[in-house]
Amino acid sequence: MTGGGADDPLTSLRAELDLEKDVVLPGWVTSDELEALYAVADLYVCPSLEEGFGLPVVDALRRGVPVLANDIAVLREVGGDLAGYVDASQPDELAAGLLAAIDLPVDDGRAARIAWGERFSWESSARALAVLFRKHLNAPRVGRAAKAR
Repeated sequence: MTGGGADDPLTSLRAELDLEKDVVLPGWVTSDELEALYAVADLYVCPSLEEGFGLPVVDALRRGVPVLANDIAVLREVGGDLAGYVDASQPDELAAGLLAAIDLPVDDGRAARIAWGERFSWESSARALAVLFRKHLNAPRVGRAAKAR
């Protein structure tokens, strides 16, 4: 589990459950370390209850990694039909989703996940913005801005 920093709140729970040998809490990782983690991942889990955009889900999909995410609108938007969803606020549902996802072959759908994730690249975002700018810069002006001229 990456992130969390030096005072990861999961440290005490990991000790309480005697999971030190099974759960690694490296804190923040470098870009190279993150790439290495994606390269060996069988599943990326995003149980986040709130997200601004869902970039971690996009990052995992762009690398072909299967995703299990909390069932909130923003994660459904970025994960589409290529991610699995559970109510992460319900431990039993999250656990069932994890067990089901772990049994799925990692290579099934890999190319589709990569293609879907590429839709959210910086380049594709810039192109979409350029189309919007051109459309609106060439549109007739209405409202107060047009009257002021």
